[in-house]
Amino acid sequence: ATGDPLAPPAPMAAPAGPGPLTAAALASATPQQRLNMIGERLFPLVELRQPERAPKITGMLLEMDTNELLNLLESSAALDVKVDEALRVLAARPRSGVMGAAAGGAGSRARAERAERRASEAERARRTAEARADRADAVAAALRGEVAAAKQSAALAATAVVVGVRPGLDLLGECCVCLEDRSLRVAFNCGHRVCEVCGDEATGLFNCPVCRASISVRVRLF
Repeated sequence: ATGDPLAPPAPMAAPAGPGPLTAAALASATPQQRLNMIGERLFPLVELRQPERAPKITGMLLEMDTNELLNLLESSAALDVKVDEALRVLAARPRSGVMGAAAGGAGSRARAERAERRASEAERARRTAEARADRADAVAAALRGEVAAAKQSAALAATAVVVGVRPGLDLLGECCVCLEDRSLRVAFNCGHRVCEVCGDEATGLFNCPVCRASISVRVRLF
């Protein structure tokens, strides 16, 4: 008989879960296969207790030893204890992350403040060194000016030599500077002579007006 065609179809049987683990199955499996076999049986048990966190908690439990995992499959009380421990670990992780981030931020601020202080100290040291260098340059420039003035005075004093005129030397003549007929009583190291007015050091005459030789000696004749 085919039965009543209007009768509702019979419900389908639920698929069977993984069967019980046997010592032979575990012995013949690789470590990864054993872990997969235990995980397939452990996950439904954890899901009954913590549906939302079952994947995370199962992964944490699978880090345990194989014998301990087999004990969790057999003992509901032991599984409850381990699930509670996993929940406490998961609850503590966000707080640790926040505290670590806060500590890291405080450390970064402290390092930044130390770096800023070192930069400020270096800037002050640089400005102090520049000020000292400027003062040293000013002192050196003043000393160079004094030395140059002393050398010039010594040179002028050394060139102002007064000697007597040998007999028969005619001192009268036309000065090659002012073109006046005067007594040419200042002779230079090159041998040319000028009048006393034009030959004075104060006139700023440092080269002979005739041969352009540098004047190193001024001889006053009398």
